[in-house]
Amino acid sequence: MDLNAKKREIFGKHNESLRATGWVPAVVYGHEIKPLSISVSLKELHKIYKAAGESTIIDLKVDGEKEPLKVLIKDVQHDPISDDLLHADFYKADLSEKVSVSVPIKVTGESPIVKSGQGIVLTLLNEIEVEALPLDLPHEIEISVAALTEIGQSITVKDLPLDHSKVSVVAHNPEDLVVKIDYAVQLEKEEEVKTVEEVEVLKEKKEEEGAEGEAKEPSAKEETKPEEKKE
Repeated sequence: MDLNAKKREIFGKHNESLRATGWVPAVVYGHEIKPLSISVSLKELHKIYKAAGESTIIDLKVDGEKEPLKVLIKDVQHDPISDDLLHADFYKADLSEKVSVSVPIKVTGESPIVKSGQGIVLTLLNEIEVEALPLDLPHEIEISVAALTEIGQSITVKDLPLDHSKVSVVAHNPEDLVVKIDYAVQLEKEEEVKTVEEVEVLKEKKEEEGAEGEAKEPSAKEETKPEEKKE
């Protein structure tokens, strides 16, 4: 994947004028390189980020240099309203040293028992941290739930389709669940029970408030207490 960039000479508040022209301020740092301020096309960055994510090596060409920099997208900043990309960090990797990144998990296929309406797919992990040489990093990990035909069946971390001779999973137990098939009806009942419990709590609360209100009101006998006659 190729991404063109140019050296950036403006900084701070002046970056707003850069963004107005369709370019995004960015910085490159990492192995055997001094931090370099650059700008990249917003349109191209969107395209590359969608395709590469943060786990695929990109050939970054600065000012048309013949030898591209082998980089990973390390971080991006988004506009909280428009979600446009505002800034990007690129990390120049040492291709001979392993790096750790989070790789997204993509769930595909359709379980027969889910299709019948008896079950649902519970996704328990959306991404997983792996370690590998930069060029061996997977872009994403795709798993299919088509073979999960019974309630309770699951896919665990150890079942992920990875080349374990090149890629290691870190910060996760091999038995950790990635996806699991569970009862759809059971979940509906649990929601109903939750709703009933909430209703009962409200009912008890109202009864308690009513009892407190009655306790505060004076009794009829206390209000009509006759005056004692004086002899």
